[in-house]
Amino acid sequence: MSFEVLGEVSFPQLGKLQKSLLDEYSPAKTAKRMEKAMEPVVRMALGKLQGYIRRNHMGPTGNLLRGTVAKVEKYDDSGNAVGLVGFRAVVGSLSVQTAGTVRKGPDRAFHAGFLEFGTKERKTKGSIASSFKRFGPFKIVGKYPPVKTTPAYPNAFFKRAPKGMLAKTGSVPPLQPIKRSFNESKAAIETTVNRTVARQLLLTNKVMYARLPA
Repeated sequence: MSFEVLGEVSFPQLGKLQKSLLDEYSPAKTAKRMEKAMEPVVRMALGKLQGYIRRNHMGPTGNLLRGTVAKVEKYDDSGNAVGLVGFRAVVGSLSVQTAGTVRKGPDRAFHAGFLEFGTKERKTKGSIASSFKRFGPFKIVGKYPPVKTTPAYPNAFFKRAPKGMLAKTGSVPPLQPIKRSFNESKAAIETTVNRTVARQLLLTNKVMYARLPA
């Protein structure tokens, strides 16, 4: 049994619970109980991720926080269930994602991947890099270089390379909000795992006890 955060994180207690349930129930019923066991664990992990974002990554739109999501997937054939915590997938290319006038919403955290995994050195196709197409018009203040924008970065930016060269916008280091929030809260999450495993075992024991002859 695994609780997934950027890959796979295993809690042995959940594996033992699954084995115990399969000794008593069908795989489909076991999967349902495993789903119930995972739900408080996932809620705990999501709350920890949201708290980490509030403390460390609250940008001007709040879209990263809005984009957090958690779910539990159960597998009736195997009696398994998996918890997923992360960011809502944003469909389409960056130009599609950023089109229109809506700037806030749960499906606007298109920068989540940059924060979690980082990027390589990025270049434009020309000598100028700006936020005009993404965020709309802005004013340039002062003479280049350096140049400032109104509104200021990150709501707008402008960069120009020398003639004949491509503008470089640098790389983004991996800040890993999902991985770091999980590492910070692993002990609390494991406490929740132990509590929910104990509850499911208690319920199973009550069912078994009720079946005993009087």
